[in-house]
Amino acid sequence: MKSTMKRWAWMTMLLIGTISTSITSCNDGEGDTNPGGEEVETAYVRGLESYTPNGTIKYLEVTKDLATNPDLSQAVELGQNVSIHSAGKYPITLSSDSKTITKWKVDKTTLEVSVDGILSYASTGATSTNVAFVSETAAFICDLIEGVFVEFNPTTMELTKTHNVTPLNIPNNFSAYTVGKLYNGKIIFPIQWGAQTCCDYPTPVYATVGVFDPSTGALTYDTDDRAIGLTAPIFIDGDNAYVVPANSQNAWINHYLGASPNPHIALKLNADGTFDDSFISDIEDGLPDASLIRSSSFVFQDKYVFLYSEEELTGSFDNRFSARSSMEYKSVAYDLNTHEAELFSFDNKYNQVYLLATIDGVNYFNTFYLVGGEYSSNILVQNSLEDYSLISTIEIGGFGYLGKLW
Repeated sequence: MKSTMKRWAWMTMLLIGTISTSITSCNDGEGDTNPGGEEVETAYVRGLESYTPNGTIKYLEVTKDLATNPDLSQAVELGQNVSIHSAGKYPITLSSDSKTITKWKVDKTTLEVSVDGILSYASTGATSTNVAFVSETAAFICDLIEGVFVEFNPTTMELTKTHNVTPLNIPNNFSAYTVGKLYNGKIIFPIQWGAQTCCDYPTPVYATVGVFDPSTGALTYDTDDRAIGLTAPIFIDGDNAYVVPANSQNAWINHYLGASPNPHIALKLNADGTFDDSFISDIEDGLPDASLIRSSSFVFQDKYVFLYSEEELTGSFDNRFSARSSMEYKSVAYDLNTHEAELFSFDNKYNQVYLLATIDGVNYFNTFYLVGGEYSSNILVQNSLEDYSLISTIEIGGFGYLGKLW
């Protein structure tokens, strides 16, 4: 144990010494972002990704204007296996390799970025980089698989408490993935089940959420057998939180294995994070010919926007990913309450978009496109349900995070 602690202490000191040598992010490409010396009124943090032959390299960028294209030469290179977040006015990064949390300080005049503290959580037993920020003084590294939630203070960079919670019960031959979302003071985890082959599905797994209460440190689970739970995400729309059918995997399970229930069911959560037994929305009520929902974009004012196909499912379950790539799709806005469906278009250029962040009540979306066989990415700002403006582009890369610092 002593040798392990010494090793982590040495690695932490080495990391501090390495990172602290003149790391800056000016981000407007010409050095000083604010030559007048006045404090920048608003600042944002963007997590950037560069796709290289050796893997995805992460970058941290601070900017005063979202309507600019990133300049990786002005951003902080973080390497691989790093997640980017923010807590109040501080960018926060987590490394799954070193099991460390890094807090970054941003100069309010120049937007220069420098390391403000490094905290190791290696001794806690948590292996996840799934982090939820409840406030500027309370955040949690959430490891449902190990049953460990690590509470830390992002402002003082101190470990507060390690909460031992009920681990997620994963059925045989299944895997699980989840990202926590804040909802009514709770951290909600939509459990996205996944498995390797069709034979791993003797029975369906149902929609499941984990609910963590930061005030008590308790984690509970709720399951709803009205919906299949494979890759079912949660979209928060105002005061409502909807669990929607996101992945075509659900449809293939029903088609080939005769599993139930209907794979195109959307559910809603109560204020405490559990499933609302009084609400159910069957997508097939408004789209009776829908055979497969390819992907979900967002929910806006109770309208669920997603990509779907009316073509007959063909091929085996095992080749579902190649089969679905040849199908034709339509984008639709589906009212979860009235079941009315209207064809939806992002100017016919952005068939698939993904909600990146909601800042000051405004939604920002990430969309990918191909350039010379390589993926590039745009940020779109939502002006209304059907009106979007392109504000930023990164070539051969993507936007992994977006947040407002002040």
